[in-house]
Amino acid sequence: MSVVYFLLVVGLLVVIHELGHFVVAKLLDVKVLRFSLGYGRPLVRAQIGETEYQIGIFPLGGYVRILGVEEAGDDAPRDAGRSFASRPLWQRLCVVFAGPAANFLLTGIVYFSFFAGHRELPAAVVGDVLPDGVAARAGIEPGDRILAIDGTTVRYWEEVEQAIQAAAGR
Repeated sequence: MSVVYFLLVVGLLVVIHELGHFVVAKLLDVKVLRFSLGYGRPLVRAQIGETEYQIGIFPLGGYVRILGVEEAGDDAPRDAGRSFASRPLWQRLCVVFAGPAANFLLTGIVYFSFFAGHRELPAAVVGDVLPDGVAARAGIEPGDRILAIDGTTVRYWEEVEQAIQAAAGR
């Protein structure tokens, strides 16, 4: 099952990365010939406007084929100004770095949605206690609620960690 999760995560990363290149190229009016998720023989293919969209048989990877990236002579005269090669350096850099920037943006979104959005802190309740550890010798058992450390009231596990770190070696 972990292989399936791995493939899903890598697939999501590839989709976001390639969407970054795709969206910036479209915004800068650079002609996108093909947007492909996966490599190899296409399982599904659709032509929408000037761009061909496809899902390849091998799902790990993908690409955006942009006019003027691979071959210098593949632009028709009417599209010569829309090729990647004909664009100013700043536009080419925007298209190239849009993929990694999209992945970077994804990490921020994932972080804030999973970690920064928590409103409840874990209570100061003991989970596991090592059988021959210091806590076991002190009589602490799993499920005990910690009320105070060194006379200072604690409500959340984060406060327990801070108090223990401040009293290191004692």
